[in-house]
Amino acid sequence: MPAPIIIAAAAAVVGYILSTGSKASVGASMQVGYPMDDSEGTRAALERYANAMAQNNADWFKANPDAPCCAVCAGVGYVPPQNCKGNPACQAVQDAPGLLAAGVGTCFDLAAYNAGHYLSEGQAAEVRLVHVADAQGELVEFGYHAVIVGPKGIEDPAQEIQEKAASAGGCGCG
Repeated sequence: MPAPIIIAAAAAVVGYILSTGSKASVGASMQVGYPMDDSEGTRAALERYANAMAQNNADWFKANPDAPCCAVCAGVGYVPPQNCKGNPACQAVQDAPGLLAAGVGTCFDLAAYNAGHYLSEGQAAEVRLVHVADAQGELVEFGYHAVIVGPKGIEDPAQEIQEKAASAGGCGCG
């Protein structure tokens, strides 16, 4: 049985947006908490949440067709995940308008943004979470990294942003 996922009060905003089929969002962000067990069920629950945010972003993209097509084109930066109030099993996540307003995002934010754009164009895309390993090859507890499986194969928006910043390259998708 999948581990339960606990979503803080702001989740109600996104839940409402998703349930009503609203085509716009007001910059919803939320804190996602997960059980203190680093199980496959926890990863799967977080992945379902990330894909719900991607769908929310797709609706937003449909209502905002002039928005940047990807996180690189948006000019946003990557920041490592910040836990919620000292809880390592909780992470704040932003939707597309929140990411654009903040100017920086975690791998979750960036993957949900890019996957949302693909979905808004009718292309198949989903956010997947992969475990992160340390230098010795050991899995990091609660160490997940969000990537996209989409029309271009496996994409890592966080890595793409870091590579573009290092090479001073521009957007390649717009």
